[in-house]
Amino acid sequence: MSDEDRPVLFSYGGADGGPRVEVTVSEDAMLAWGTFYSGSEPQGKLLIWTEFVAALQSSGLGSGLLERELQEALFRYNTGHHAPEKIVLARGLAPVEERPAYLRLEARFFSHHFQEQHGPQIDFKEYSPFVIVKKGELLARGILPRPGAPGKNVLGVDLPAGKKDIKHLRPGPHTIYAHGKVFSRIAGRFTVEGDVFDVSDTLELDAGVGYGTGNLVFPGSVVVKGVVSDGFRLVAGQSLTVKGPLDASEVLSHGNLVVEGGIIGKKPGIVRSGGTIKALFVEHCQVEALGTIWVTKALLHATVNTNSDLQIDDNGRIVASTVWVKGNLTCGQLGGDSGPVRVVAGSDFVVRRKLDALRVKYQGVEGEIQKDKARHLDPNPEHVAAMAQIVSEMNELTPRLFANPSTEVRVSGKIFEGTVIDIGFASLTIVREVKGQLFKLAPDGKSILAVPLSKAEKDSGPVPE
Repeated sequence: MSDEDRPVLFSYGGADGGPRVEVTVSEDAMLAWGTFYSGSEPQGKLLIWTEFVAALQSSGLGSGLLERELQEALFRYNTGHHAPEKIVLARGLAPVEERPAYLRLEARFFSHHFQEQHGPQIDFKEYSPFVIVKKGELLARGILPRPGAPGKNVLGVDLPAGKKDIKHLRPGPHTIYAHGKVFSRIAGRFTVEGDVFDVSDTLELDAGVGYGTGNLVFPGSVVVKGVVSDGFRLVAGQSLTVKGPLDASEVLSHGNLVVEGGIIGKKPGIVRSGGTIKALFVEHCQVEALGTIWVTKALLHATVNTNSDLQIDDNGRIVASTVWVKGNLTCGQLGGDSGPVRVVAGSDFVVRRKLDALRVKYQGVEGEIQKDKARHLDPNPEHVAAMAQIVSEMNELTPRLFANPSTEVRVSGKIFEGTVIDIGFASLTIVREVKGQLFKLAPDGKSILAVPLSKAEKDSGPVPE
């Protein structure tokens, strides 16, 4: 029964048409209120404070009276004509539960694991079911114990204090307890298993990456056992392992990347690794690694950059692709019917990218200077200084672009007509199909030598263009 439907305990006043009060008590007996009615006759009997209190006490309502509110209400209805009004007459004193010492999780961790999440999700790609923690982030605070205190309802009945039911959680091995607080020892995913909360630097995704995970940025290692859905971004702060094919829209691994299937690019189709990359094949994708890239079968319509070696199995091929390799390139076939191949060997693709960005910046500043000249004005000194700074940076980077003159391109099978191999400032275009060649820079640095693999230890002149 709701409090609105509670029966009237007793009525006081109303004699000779005077004001009256109907008293009601809540079901839990923690609240008593009176509904005040104005008198109907000018000469009716007034409400008397002492009599009203005595009536309340005789009905068992002597505890928790709100004397000031009662006196003000009696005065108003004794001296004026007012609409009926419900006024609280007494409040019980709630007991205070005894609380033991415990660790209280910070709000965002507690709400994620122990409260239901409500509200519509607008962009499911930006939604994540995981709570990501930074190294050193505050996870929980120690709460001191609190003694209990009994209470009393409006009927004067004592209420025992009782004990508060607390879920006691313990910090895991990847946390630090200091000064009554618990901090994360590492960056990773916040977890609660049983009564232990911890941080894990490894995330396993059995169902892959999609609308169930959203775009995923994880500071530790990631293992993907399902499919990475088209259009989703995946970033791993350490290593990334994909147990099948990788449909890559945008994938970044600061550590090594291992794909047990192939890598197939989905617009924009970018895969970057701060370590090494291993994959079955790469197709319609831009792949970059600071370390070695190993591919078992083929590069097809791909752009590959590595500041180490690119190794493709002897039966593997590179078709209709562009390859920048700072170290050595080994493969079974270069080129094919689907399109020619360009290989740039010995160059640092990171330096090349910085130089490209500086050239764009240079062109912008140069354009501003040309505008000044077109208006017959002296160039802005800031623009002149900016251009000089850009030129200085380009001059510093340029000698670092061709970083490995001893680079080699080793092809055990066919090299198709139209294949272009650049080493340093020398370029070689294959004008007829050849087999089994080792390409390297001539001692003078002006041409590229092509040495049959069977005679790889012997010098050979450059293939004529």
